[in-house]
Amino acid sequence: MNRSRHDRATAAALVLAVLVAAVGLFPSPAGADAGQIVTYTAVNVSFPWDLTYGPDGNVWFTSHYNSRIGRLAPNGEITTFTDPAGNIPGPQGIGAGPDGNVWFTTFVNDRIGRITPSGVITTFPDPAGGIAGPQSITTGPDGNLWFTSFLNNRIGRITPSGTITTFTDPAGHVSGPWGITSGPDGNLWFTSQGTNRIGRITPSGVITTFADPSGNLQYPTDVTVGPDGNLWFTSQTNDRVGRITPSGAITTFADPAGNIDGPVSIAGGPDGNLWFTSASNNRIGRITLAGAVTTFTDPLGNVSVPRRIVSGPNRRLFFVSHLNHRIGRIAPPTACNTSPPAHGFIDVPGGAWYTDQLNWATCHHLVKGFAGNVFRPGDPVNRAQAASILWAFVDQPIGSPPHGFSDVSSSAWFARALDWVTANGVVNGFPGNTYRPNEPVTRAQIVSWLWELVGEPAPTPHGFSDVSPSAWFSPALGWAKAKGLVSGFPGNVFRPNDPVSRAQLVAMLSGLASNGVAWSNWTGGDLFAYRF
Repeated sequence: MNRSRHDRATAAALVLAVLVAAVGLFPSPAGADAGQIVTYTAVNVSFPWDLTYGPDGNVWFTSHYNSRIGRLAPNGEITTFTDPAGNIPGPQGIGAGPDGNVWFTTFVNDRIGRITPSGVITTFPDPAGGIAGPQSITTGPDGNLWFTSFLNNRIGRITPSGTITTFTDPAGHVSGPWGITSGPDGNLWFTSQGTNRIGRITPSGVITTFADPSGNLQYPTDVTVGPDGNLWFTSQTNDRVGRITPSGAITTFADPAGNIDGPVSIAGGPDGNLWFTSASNNRIGRITLAGAVTTFTDPLGNVSVPRRIVSGPNRRLFFVSHLNHRIGRIAPPTACNTSPPAHGFIDVPGGAWYTDQLNWATCHHLVKGFAGNVFRPGDPVNRAQAASILWAFVDQPIGSPPHGFSDVSSSAWFARALDWVTANGVVNGFPGNTYRPNEPVTRAQIVSWLWELVGEPAPTPHGFSDVSPSAWFSPALGWAKAKGLVSGFPGNVFRPNDPVSRAQLVAMLSGLASNGVAWSNWTGGDLFAYRF
C-alpha cells in the first residue's frame, strides 16, 4: 500500500482495460459479464461495418468511412491499417480466409482485398468487370472465398491467389444479394434483399432461390448456419428472425415483446442459440432453436445501430456499433451463472455453507480438487494458488511483463498469473524482491488483493474491534465488508492474520462476481460500470 496515487491510477486503468476488455484464452471469466455488453473504441475507427474472428486469434473489422481495416487484440487494443496504394475506399464485408489471412470487400471501387496478420494489404479487381458494390465475404467449402456483388446482382468467387469469377441467376431471382455463408450441405447460402428470397449456390455456380409462401420474409439481410443444421437469417423490415432448411422450407419468428426492430446480422453462439443485432433499437438479441427471443441493451448507452455480429474468442460474440464507431462484445449467459452443476467433491458435506459458491467456482474452472475427488475446503490457500485463481477470475489475460521475483522461476506453473497480478498492482512482494509463493494468504492480504483487483473503490468503516481504522488494509476491509465478501467472528473480530481457507476464497470470489461495481478511472475521469 505504498504506491503513489499516480501508480494506483495507472494500475486501476490497466486492470480496467483487462476486466472490461479482456477476451483471453480462459473458457469463461467467472462468467461475471454474462449478458453484459462491453464496447471498445479508438481514434481511427470510423463507422465500422463488418467484423470477423481472424485465423490469428484477433477480431478484425472494416472501418468504412476512413478506409481502414482494424484489428481488436485480446488485450482490448485496437490497431488500424491503411492501404498505401489507396485501393480500399469504403471497405465493407470481411471474413477469415482459408490461407491464414483476412479477406474483405471494397464497396466503392469494386475490389476484393486481403490483409495479412501483420497488416500488409493487397487488393484484386475483376478484369472482367463482374463486380459492382461487393458486400459480404466468406470462406466456401471449396477453399475459395465467396462474396455477394450487391449492385449487379451477382455472386462471386475469388481464389486465394486472386482469380475472380462471378455468377448470375438465369431466373432473375437474385437482386441485391447481401449476406453469404458456407452451408452445412456443401453449398453457399445468401440473402437476396430485392426479391425477398434466400439463395443457394453450388461451388460450380448453380443458383437456386427460395421464397416464403407465408410472405413473412421481407428484406432478408444476413444468413448463418445454426447448430441445428439449418440456415438462419434476419428479415429486416418486418422485424423477424427466420430459419430455412437445406431443402428450402422457411419459418420465421417474431418477438411477442416487440423488442426486435430492424434486425441486421445473425450468428451462431457458443451457447447453442442464435444471436442477432437489432439495429433500430440498439439491442443485441438471442433466439433459441424453438424461436424464443430475449434481447439485451447496454446500460451505458454505448451501442448505436449495431450491425454485423460474429461468434468470437472466449465464448463471446462480437459486433460493430456503427454510428458511434465502436466494437462491442457480449457473453452469453451460461448455466454456470444460473444453475451450475453440483461440484461432486466427496469431502464437502451436503448443505455446507459454501456449497453454491463452490458449484459456481468449479463450473468456471476457478478451482480444482485433489486426488481422490476431494476439495479440502479447510486447507489454507497459498500465495501461488491465490495468484492463479485471481488470474483465472479475470479471464487469464496474457502479455504482461515478467514478474521479476527472485524466488519464482519464469517456468513456474503460476508464473503467467503472477506476471499479471504483479504488473497490475494486485499483489506486492517482500524485501529482497521475493514473493514467497508457498506462504498462506492471510485474511488481511486477500481483502487487500480483491480491493486492488477492482481499482480501490471508496471504502466504508468496517467496525471490527481487532482492526485499527489506520491499519494498512483497513480501507480494503471496509469495502469488502460492505460488499458482503467477508464477515467476522464472535466478538466482532476479523482475525486478519488467519490464513484464508479454500472454502472462504471461493465464497469471496462468488460474492464479488454477484456484485455490481462502479469504477472511476482517475486518469480519464470516465465512469465505467461492469459486473463480473
